[in-house]
Amino acid sequence: MKKLNECLFKKLFLFLSIIFLATPAFGETWYNANQATVAWSPVTTLADGQALPAGSTIQYRVYIQDSILAEPVEVTSAAIPATSFVITFSNEGSYYVGARAERVAGGSVVSSSVIAWSSDPANCQGNEAFGVRQYAAPASVGGLRKE
Repeated sequence: MKKLNECLFKKLFLFLSIIFLATPAFGETWYNANQATVAWSPVTTLADGQALPAGSTIQYRVYIQDSILAEPVEVTSAAIPATSFVITFSNEGSYYVGARAERVAGGSVVSSSVIAWSSDPANCQGNEAFGVRQYAAPASVGGLRKE
């Protein structure tokens, strides 16, 4: 009986440890807005940490992804040189924001990074994951009158 209790305790401990370790994935902050300015640190090195070679520049692309993990949608109509972008959300939903760096050499994109998503604390300032929720406005009040 003691052996059975020890086994059950170990299984319960393992289960609770897994739940506890997975909890930070749900710790993002949600901002309610129909428009959000997102910003990121400029990319100044290659993926291996070496400095960008002379003649290379970096440009960026911005994405949104529905929080239920639909396909990412690029929201920049063209690559941008800036490290911030204003996103206007047209459909109600909960979204994560992503940005990708592209290396340009000789006037052409020669390589690009993976998309850094706001749902991953490692990509976010202060390790604080976030998302943006856009709620559609209700219809306007009608039939106003003095009673």
